[in-house]
Amino acid sequence: MPILFILALLLILDFTALVMLGQQLGFLLTLLWIIGSFAIGTHLIRREGLATLREAQESVMAGQAAPSDTFIQVAAYVFAGVLLILPGPLSDIAGLFMLMPFMRPMVSRKLRERQGVHGAGPTASGQTLDSSTHHTQRHDAQNDQSGTTIEGEYVPKDDDSRR
Repeated sequence: MPILFILALLLILDFTALVMLGQQLGFLLTLLWIIGSFAIGTHLIRREGLATLREAQESVMAGQAAPSDTFIQVAAYVFAGVLLILPGPLSDIAGLFMLMPFMRPMVSRKLRERQGVHGAGPTASGQTLDSSTHHTQRHDAQNDQSGTTIEGEYVPKDDDSRR
């Protein structure tokens, strides 16, 4: 609930700043500002986001970079584009700020710190999240038993087919 409140407050502040900008610049220049930032944001999401995603996939396939680093770049471009699409000068400034080269390493570092704090240790169900492969591993007595694992699919049969 607090996140929705903060988001609503930011949208109200952005709209208020847009109205104040419109009073200073006039209707036509404000409309051009909105259309221009929308066009830049749309272009950024389409071109840069997809190009960065392709580069990220290639670097991951080649084993050159960690998937989290490359996808953080994609997320930063897309998030900046979304901020530029929103009508308002505060969201435009935040979107342009997200495009600055020093922001991606800073965001990546903050996300890693957060992942380290929240991703470590077993969960309440006895699972541990392996952050390198994003798989969960169960720590049950069943997994400690040695035996043969049989892989397959379960196909339910109706009672009518048994006749």
